[in-house]
Amino acid sequence: MTHAIKGALLSGLVYPGLGQISLKHYLRGLAFLLAATLGMVAAVVQATRMALGILGDLDLSRGAVGLEQIFQAAHQAVAEASTGRFKIAIALILFSWIISTVDAYLLGRRLDRATPTPQ
Repeated sequence: MTHAIKGALLSGLVYPGLGQISLKHYLRGLAFLLAATLGMVAAVVQATRMALGILGDLDLSRGAVGLEQIFQAAHQAVAEASTGRFKIAIALILFSWIISTVDAYLLGRRLDRATPTPQ
């Protein structure tokens, strides 16, 4: 397997930055890894806030909760919580994933060209 394919697969299918780390570009890999992790943490925090908002809107004192009540609470929570923060977090994750995959492929290709092929 070429360095380019290995780097792209690690960054694209496993986690952003792992391709760079496997190709010994540690700072680049760490930057992509941290960016993706930061985006994921922000998205999880926002999703947790949204779930807690849904729970707060439900009237649990009457016992069983109907499906319509859950739907209305979820719709209201999503409308209130779909701020720019969640969109920015998702964009950060996607951006770091795509750019990391392309960068790892290009780094690997450069390494493949510099390494003589065995005959």
